[in-house]
Amino acid sequence: MQYDPIKDRAASLIGLFPGLRKCFYKALNLLLLRQRYVLQEIASHFQDGMTFYDAGAGFCQYSHYVLQRYPKSNVFATDLKTDYLRSYALQAGSRFSFQSADLQDFVPKASYDMAIAIDILEHIENDVQALNNIHAALKPGGKLIISTPSDTDEAAKFTEEHVRPGYNKAELEEKLLNCGYDIQKKHL
Repeated sequence: MQYDPIKDRAASLIGLFPGLRKCFYKALNLLLLRQRYVLQEIASHFQDGMTFYDAGAGFCQYSHYVLQRYPKSNVFATDLKTDYLRSYALQAGSRFSFQSADLQDFVPKASYDMAIAIDILEHIENDVQALNNIHAALKPGGKLIISTPSDTDEAAKFTEEHVRPGYNKAELEEKLLNCGYDIQKKHL
């Protein structure tokens, strides 16, 4: 199955009717349990005034959450789909900046207190290099929140945009440890 055409249609509608963005984010919160977990993890580790790196931001729903909840914080987002980022930037204000970037090659110039990589690694051929680059963008003691499909997720196996169906727990943990991360919390 191809999800990019569906996501592109949703982005087009949001671009035409910017008021739909908040409704879209609320719908994602209702429909996607993973999204609720990610928001809980951000809230439990992030403090106002910290800096946030949204690696592979997509629709920028996590960037939006940080900007709304933490008025002294700044967000930097990357994605290959610049139109998604540009659309969000039109309403986000000066605390949001973005760049089109391939995470296999890109390391931001600034350092961040927290980074997220939500449902992106399964799309990236050289996932280890992407993890290394995100690690390099974190300040000492900075945190990464990551979510990716399991290799047992049957639906993920049929997603054409994926270069791998997902990860098993041991494989992902090994990659993270080899890239210098200290794993503090795990959800299955």
